[in-house]
Amino acid sequence: MDNDYMNEDDPCNLFVLRTQAKRTHTTLLNRARTMSSRNASQQEFEAFRTRLNQAHARLVSIHQRYVQLADLSDAEQHTAEIYLQSINNQQLTCLRTIAVAMANRSERRRSWNVSNHDNASGNRTEPIPPNLTDDVQDAPLNNTAPVQINYQEDQQHDPTLLPTHLQWPNQ
Repeated sequence: MDNDYMNEDDPCNLFVLRTQAKRTHTTLLNRARTMSSRNASQQEFEAFRTRLNQAHARLVSIHQRYVQLADLSDAEQHTAEIYLQSINNQQLTCLRTIAVAMANRSERRRSWNVSNHDNASGNRTEPIPPNLTDDVQDAPLNNTAPVQINYQEDQQHDPTLLPTHLQWPNQ
């Protein structure tokens, strides 16, 4: 069925074959987008690219045979040229997308974690020193003035007296 169109001399039948070939090609173009979004492997892309090129070659050959046999006006000839350019542009765009996707994938996928990043980047973190209570009391958390608490007078805090929007249930 690969070259069944070569024996066809009826432009109407070639038009039908071209329509079917275009559907097949469009389906493959959409599948390429799906493969890219699901991070397909390089082997999957290689096998797919071969199939996509075959579908494209078939579509172009059927289209050229159709244009050769059909009695087209100048306007129809121009439209047929634009149609062919459109098919070729879609094909090239898809092949470029596949090439980029293949270049961005490695043969062996590694999961990312913090230790991989630290080792790969050469960054070493310094330990964070423990907070001292004197530093915390002097540093406000926002632009409001810090609340002064006398810890020597008030060792036991009553949670109902603390400033909060929460209501404590009665015990």
